[in-house]
Amino acid sequence: MPTAPAVRSVALSISTDGGVTWRQLPTTARGGGNHTASYQLPSLADTVGTVSIKARAEDAGGNTVEQTILDAFRLTAGR
Repeated sequence: MPTAPAVRSVALSISTDGGVTWRQLPTTARGGGNHTASYQLPSLADTVGTVSIKARAEDAGGNTVEQTILDAFRLTAGR
């Protein structure tokens, strides 16, 4: 079985306004084509809404994939 080309780049963005604006998150390569990202959500005490996620990857062969999940999860006000 042929091996897949190496991952060249990964981008991850989040939106808290239904995908109108996006904030790109820094990613860290972890080896083996794996990458991680983290983001500290703002205080949820007075926040209600949803978070959308957009991911994009490109390999050394020029192949790309992009996936957007609108309203991936809901934020609810603290209790």
